Amino acid sequence: MKNIKNNWNLITCIIIMIILTIVMFFYIDKKQGFHEDEIFSYTASNGKYSNILLTYAESDNVDTIIKSPSIINSLKNIVYYKIINPDEYDEKYKELQEERQSSIWRTREEASETMQVDSVSEIFDYFTVYWNTARDVHPPLFYFLVHFVSCLFYNHFSKYIIFIINLAFFLATCIFLRKIMKTLNKENLTIPLLCFYGFSIGAISTVMFQRMYMMLTFFTICFLYINLKIYYNDFKLDKKLKISLCVTTILGFLTQYYFCIYAAFLSFIMIIIMLKKKYKREIKTYIWQLVKSAIIGVLLFLPSIYHIFFSYRGAARRWK
Repeated sequence: MKNIKNNWNLITCIIIMIILTIVMFFYIDKKQGFHEDEIFSYTASNGKYSNILLTYAESDNVDTIIKSPSIINSLKNIVYYKIINPDEYDEKYKELQEERQSSIWRTREEASETMQVDSVSEIFDYFTVYWNTARDVHPPLFYFLVHFVSCLFYNHFSKYIIFIINLAFFLATCIFLRKIMKTLNKENLTIPLLCFYGFSIGAISTVMFQRMYMMLTFFTICFLYINLKIYYNDFKLDKKLKISLCVTTILGFLTQYYFCIYAAFLSFIMIIIMLKKKYKREIKTYIWQLVKSAIIGVLLFLPSIYHIFFSYRGAARRWK
């Protein structure tokens, strides 16, 4: 009887997710125009050493500060100018800004070249994505995915490129919401939860908005699920939970820095509970997994140090 009930719950959830997918396709079909941040999602992912549609007669030559024929040298320069000595980078940037001439309108062709993969040399060119995001204040994982899907849409721009990514993470979020309800032994609330969330304007807007926030939503839900598993496992982290916690933390960090705030808040609650239960060994293991994840995440994207602590996102410091 229980198996029949579980199977019926699973089938109903699948039907709801199919309906939600149809709803999302309906809304993306109605989408017209893009917010400037959505345009940035494409230019940062596919623009050759340019993460914005610049309206200048001269090309964006600020990349000459760091760009080198050698990828290794480029990475060294990124570390030097973006982390060790960002003030020198700021000064060089100002000089280049002053050299630029009067603004002009970008042509349709120039915009297309910046927003899509239209050259064989640009296919799977992830170093360019890394460089573009290093110049900005966002981590690169979302843009890597956008570039990958853009390569599949070679020489063609489409609003469905990021929509496909967002839809995939939306459906994955629904799956993990069901897992959370199952972990909490509240599986009977799964269907109302999916309906309440999936048909909400918040969920629909997050899928339609062509930025990394649907991806961020998935990793926050995934992080919550893993911590619940740890909680119900009496805070004992087996190998599977350790790997899951580390991978989710790293990927969440490389998606959006705001993930760190959520992860820190939830981790603080977990540590408080462990302290009350006097689980000293478990606390050390748990904290070490998070510290290890943070180290790996920073090493994978060293410009994050500059972004978080020295850019205008991390402090009141911006170019004048």
